[in-house]
Amino acid sequence: MYVSIPFFHAFIGYVVIFPLLASLIVAILVWRRIKAAEESSSKTSWIIWTILLISGLTLVVCVFLGLAFLIITTR
Repeated sequence: MYVSIPFFHAFIGYVVIFPLLASLIVAILVWRRIKAAEESSSKTSWIIWTILLISGLTLVVCVFLGLAFLIITTR
């Protein structure tokens, strides 16, 4: 199977870069929310679980898009 350089860059972008950027953004948001919610500790766990769920779903969507892109372009 021949894989061109632009295809390889696009695949790496979908499967690696987008999830890493999403995880970085989510980590910053979690840190800011925890700092803001230090006064009320009961909200902290709810915020953390919500952010983790969103980041997990974002990661799954990015990997799915990357794999779909790989399958579509190699046929």
